[in-house]
Amino acid sequence: IQGLIRGAIFVGVLVAGISILFAYFVNRAIAGPIIDLLEVVRRLKHREFGRRVLVRSEDEIGQLGRAFNDLSETLEELFDAISDRERKLDAILASMSDGVLAVNMQRRVILANRSVADMFNIDEQSIIGKNQFEATRNTDLSKLLDDTIDSGESIVKEIKARPGSERTIAVTSSPLKNQ
Repeated sequence: IQGLIRGAIFVGVLVAGISILFAYFVNRAIAGPIIDLLEVVRRLKHREFGRRVLVRSEDEIGQLGRAFNDLSETLEELFDAISDRERKLDAILASMSDGVLAVNMQRRVILANRSVADMFNIDEQSIIGKNQFEATRNTDLSKLLDDTIDSGESIVKEIKARPGSERTIAVTSSPLKNQ
């Protein structure tokens, strides 16, 4: 009987050891690719688009990895296209001698070039996101923007560059389409 008990304990320990090893490898096979995917997602957050998930299987996790790689590639292409467009827009705005100031429907400045910054004696980057009046301190311009937004039409008008200034500027105010 003692031998039988030892044999049963040995078999039990052996089965438990094999079960633990089996669970470890199954867990590693499932969790490993997910951990790799999480690492690549973290890198994407920092715009490291060149990273890809290594796909080792054809199951659902492999499909997820391939889908993620496709998504990563698409994001990289879109980011490159947007960056290229932004560089071109910046170059165009910088080369314009006319001032350009764009505001959204909430009257927040969404775009300004160097010429408009010089015109109103402001910093072109610091006014982005600010209310137009707060940025320019020009009530005539605020009134013109209100009239443009209310009418939905372009308006051409001469206004004073700054209160008390003799300098008059011709302003064309047009509503932004799709805003």
